[in-house]
Amino acid sequence: MMNYNYGYGFNPMINAQQRLNQLESQFVQQQTQSFSTIPVTSIEEANAYRVDLYGTPTFFYNAGSNEVYLKRTNQTGLADFIVFKRAENEVVENKEDDNFKIINEKLDNLQNLLEVKNKKVVKNDE
Repeated sequence: MMNYNYGYGFNPMINAQQRLNQLESQFVQQQTQSFSTIPVTSIEEANAYRVDLYGTPTFFYNAGSNEVYLKRTNQTGLADFIVFKRAENEVVENKEDDNFKIINEKLDNLQNLLEVKNKKVVKNDE
């Protein structure tokens, strides 16, 4: 076994490694994925915008047409462009409400008919 201390208790490689470890621990980089949102006025403006090559998605908001666009670079190096539109709620006629109204009307008519019959019975008893 060789003695690298040169008899003085000094090893320059250990000190260099310790210094390198200290520097690396100071500059630990955390990769956080952040999304950017850019307001645009048309789909052409969003499509012409350049995005980074790392695949981080960029969102574009078109307030005029109430649309959101997503542009990112895919794994093959080409740009993906996706359009999100707000779906309108369709008004569907509820047949149960119509049936409920019809049943209500029939019950009201029946009640009125019973009230009229009840009045006739009371008059006949007198």
